[in-house]
Amino acid sequence: MRFSSDRQRRAVCANYSRPAGRRRKWRFTVLDTETTGLTNRDRLIEVAAISKGEQGYERYHTMVRPPVRINSYASAVHGITWKDVKYAPEFSEVRSDIQRIVDSSEKVVAQNANFDVRFLRNEGIRIEDSQVRDTMKIGKEYTPPIDTGGDGRLSLDDLTKGLGVKISAEERHSAYGDALGTLKCYEIMTAKQNTDGPWGHGTVPASNPD
Repeated sequence: MRFSSDRQRRAVCANYSRPAGRRRKWRFTVLDTETTGLTNRDRLIEVAAISKGEQGYERYHTMVRPPVRINSYASAVHGITWKDVKYAPEFSEVRSDIQRIVDSSEKVVAQNANFDVRFLRNEGIRIEDSQVRDTMKIGKEYTPPIDTGGDGRLSLDDLTKGLGVKISAEERHSAYGDALGTLKCYEIMTAKQNTDGPWGHGTVPASNPD
């Protein structure tokens, strides 16, 4: 969700506030990011979160203006160029919003979670190891086995194909589209395990709201 004003962004993020000493509001939050590249020198350029609790779903999405250039090989994957982030907030402007989301969530779910968590931590976001759930690892233990295409690495494409989850081509490799796909895969896999399956509250956003 690309907010037209700071007031609108803060109104949405206010839903994530958790008073001290109270139970975390969200049972889990699915996070996905896009970056300028793959090295430790690279930075975030897009962050999406979809949270689920007894009251339903909440979503957050922002582009981020990085202090380094976007590598061409990264742009070839996610399609984001400098013109897409030129007027976006710097990460320092959204850090508190994202930290609030993490702090108000019992679990933080991501596909290949080490990647997203590493970049978020590099930006100063505090995520406890005990919060993290990786759909790639969950998928490797799923029954029946999900085909990895022979390379042994369970990608989001492998997961969605194996579980019958649809992500449109234009949304694939966007942070929001991938977060939505990861959410659906996580719910399918954990519903079978009777852990964090669908609660029957709210409606999952069907597409990118931008």
